Amino acid sequence: MAMPLVEIVSTGFALNQWCYLHGAPQIKGEIRCQPEDFRVVEELGFSPDCGNQHLWLDLSKRLLNTTEVASKLARQAGIPVRDVGYSGLKDRNAVTRQWFSLPVGINDDQTAADLTILCQQQDQLDLHQIVKTRMKLKRGVHRANCFQIIIRKLHGPLDILEEKLRLISEKGVPNYFGDQRFGRNGNNLKTAVGLFEHPRRKIDRFGRSMAISSARSWLFNMVLSARLQGADLEQVCIGDVMQLSGTNAWFVHDGSDPAVVDRVKQHDLHITGPLWGGGDLPSTGEIAEFEQAVVGAQPGFADGLVANGLRQQRRALRVVPEGMHWNLIDDQSIRIEFRLPRGSFATSVLRELVQT
Repeated sequence: MAMPLVEIVSTGFALNQWCYLHGAPQIKGEIRCQPEDFRVVEELGFSPDCGNQHLWLDLSKRLLNTTEVASKLARQAGIPVRDVGYSGLKDRNAVTRQWFSLPVGINDDQTAADLTILCQQQDQLDLHQIVKTRMKLKRGVHRANCFQIIIRKLHGPLDILEEKLRLISEKGVPNYFGDQRFGRNGNNLKTAVGLFEHPRRKIDRFGRSMAISSARSWLFNMVLSARLQGADLEQVCIGDVMQLSGTNAWFVHDGSDPAVVDRVKQHDLHITGPLWGGGDLPSTGEIAEFEQAVVGAQPGFADGLVANGLRQQRRALRVVPEGMHWNLIDDQSIRIEFRLPRGSFATSVLRELVQT
């Protein structure tokens, strides 16, 4: 079945405008009533290599974001913050556990002792272990994040909520970039507009990276939301770019393999959308026309991403939470646990469940 070309209407930067897969939620609730209601554990998926060049710290943090912790570690170790490594950015209003790395100085034992003292003096930090390794921890190398989330002050029939949970565990959710990617009130997007209109504008490296990433994420969300206006996320079309689950491997569906449809339903394959950049779209036919038409609603972002050297990449349109289970705490609270691959947002799961 060919993908219908929907009419695209630009809505500015109104966050949370995106279409739902399972319909708008009928239940209201509150998340992050306290930091302990939103717990995240980073899953590396590998063991640090043995060596003596870097210290890796397994840390839990509360009411601190990743960059704030990196700054504290850098000051304590007397090194530039750019030398502190971490794989993923974690939220401030939560209790999160992740790895950080620091280069070893003249006395690695003293550095480790100083970092241990820092964590003991900070109520917001809890140090689980320090290991010596040979490499800096690089961005985006962890495999997954495990979530334990409590939703409170639920208002509405809980049987509907549990039915939606079962549907999500079977069918997944749209793999939207969460609103936190775009900054408070869309400030990262506004920064991107200024950066693309004035390329020589002075902005620090982190701010530039966040602005470019938010613009790219915005275009992806636009394509995903527009696709949901005309199809679900299991409706494979000729010209779709298919991604093998758990990998970056992809191929273009030309209709020659009838097993593709079943593999999508079994979560072995996912339909993808564009992470915009220079070069030709790998999608073909009406799918390529559709993606180009959606992105064409924001030419400033599309051109700005190309000008900044980004190349075409792909991202799955759907994410299926793994190991999803839940239990009612009382008649107004529920605890939900699930695992998501690196780069997917728990808030994109929650938006399908409750109005927050």
